[in-house]
Amino acid sequence: MNKTRLAGLILLGCPFAAGTALAQSAPRAAQEQHADIVASVRTFYDGNAAGGSQELADQRGLERQDLRITPSIDADIYRPLGTGYVSLNGSLGYDINARNERFDRERINGTLGAGQMVGPCGIDTTTSYRRQQSDLSSINAAPGAGGLVSNTETTFSVGGMLACGGYVGFQPYAVAQYETSRNSVDQRKGSNSDSFTYGGGLMYTQPSIGEIRLFAVQRDVDFTERDQVNYFGSPELRIRSFGGQFARDIGARLGAFVMLAYTDLDRLGDYDGVDTSGFSGLTWQAKLTLRASERLSFKASAAQETTPSLNYRVDYTERNEYSLEATLMLNSRMNLSLIGSHATRDYNYSVPPLDLNLTHDRMNTITASYNIQPIGPFRVSLDAIYENRAANLDYYEYDAFSAGLTIQMQI
Repeated sequence: MNKTRLAGLILLGCPFAAGTALAQSAPRAAQEQHADIVASVRTFYDGNAAGGSQELADQRGLERQDLRITPSIDADIYRPLGTGYVSLNGSLGYDINARNERFDRERINGTLGAGQMVGPCGIDTTTSYRRQQSDLSSINAAPGAGGLVSNTETTFSVGGMLACGGYVGFQPYAVAQYETSRNSVDQRKGSNSDSFTYGGGLMYTQPSIGEIRLFAVQRDVDFTERDQVNYFGSPELRIRSFGGQFARDIGARLGAFVMLAYTDLDRLGDYDGVDTSGFSGLTWQAKLTLRASERLSFKASAAQETTPSLNYRVDYTERNEYSLEATLMLNSRMNLSLIGSHATRDYNYSVPPLDLNLTHDRMNTITASYNIQPIGPFRVSLDAIYENRAANLDYYEYDAFSAGLTIQMQI
């Protein structure tokens, strides 16, 4: 097997992100063959299962405090095949809620990947499937406005990347992806969408420098149910991004990834009462990892992105997020991590939002985790989470404390 060519192929691999550059992401490192399958049970006390105030919980017919148990099987499989590879990374579980039983349902998230060298070119493909209950903190309407909370979101995507050239030097590449997003509740089906992303760019790879990419990508989004009779809003979005990114691992201690793009989002369709204005401006991502010592490491990230939304009557969401994580190795079996994050979201409607619609929120989160591995065949994680949320309406504001216990066993 040509290890160098295989490593080059994996570095070309590019998971499609529906966010900032639509198809850009930090490159993945080449991997050794492995097959890790883990059975786990997570018990989670949710201090605010309703995603808002007590008044909002009463309107939604929910208990604010709940206990959720999620048994699951997780798989991380990677196998080289000649000058290519196949991979599977995913989780299959089921949520069981003690009080809000209407949220009992499957939780599925998986990605199947495959790649192959063909002459001087590398082909990388991914197929992803995700299905789960909607995040309650993202639901943007109370029941009277059609914002039913017991909603299952299902997303399926298939895409690929073709790049040609040597492992070192210039490599032109092209990307394409098709994605479908669906809601189960009738009132929210107006945000069901099909999208097609396509584009390409030029990469330059040099081990002493890192990887540099220039790209141009377009995403066409079709809201399939918006007939302006039963479901209102812009029937189509067109999102174009142009920019560049840089990634480099500097020794074993420091890694960096920066992406900057100019993004132009247009709402298409000429209908009475529909706002056709969109978004134009910079979108970006930045990630930094630092191993300060043998025991202490840090991760920092920041992003500003614009993405289509599955929420009620929403066309797209503008999101800013900043986070910092510190991990301390207590000994060879135990570590402690602390994560702080700040995120803001603006929900953009092409028809005027109703009085109970969420249009803006801000979330501050602090998470502390304690991990022990192994204890015999088991790994144990304890985490505590504090959330503080502010929004345009008091309905959606809250302070909440939650905690979880996860037990895992390698199969």
